[in-house]
Amino acid sequence: MIVIAKNVMLWIHLLSMIGAFGVLLGAQLCTPPADAGQPRKDRQGKVAAVLMAAGLLAGLVALSLKVKALEGEMPEHLMSTISMKFLLLLAAGAATGIASRKFSLGKAAAASGLRWVAIVALAAAALLGICL
Repeated sequence: MIVIAKNVMLWIHLLSMIGAFGVLLGAQLCTPPADAGQPRKDRQGKVAAVLMAAGLLAGLVALSLKVKALEGEMPEHLMSTISMKFLLLLAAGAATGIASRKFSLGKAAAASGLRWVAIVALAAAALLGICL
């Protein structure tokens, strides 16, 4: 039963992170640039933030179920890899939130740079996930 729950949480985590990456990349490449100094709403950033939060929670639940299944005997490299993924996802979430605020203030150039930071952080976390 624990294995099935862990796999479901892992799939929710994967789909949420793929969705967040796709939303950010699509918003960055497919939306027209805003007029300089004109404030606008960043709906894509909010969707990406919700997907990242759902993916983070599902990943933490999957990790706790994995620890329970292994009865606390986790390899050391696994915990360090998951810690690095957590920090990268935290950075991506922070960059997305700050970028959303910059868009609402009309600072589109700074917000665009922060979106790229979030995209790179999500890509790096995905590459670390392959190591698991």
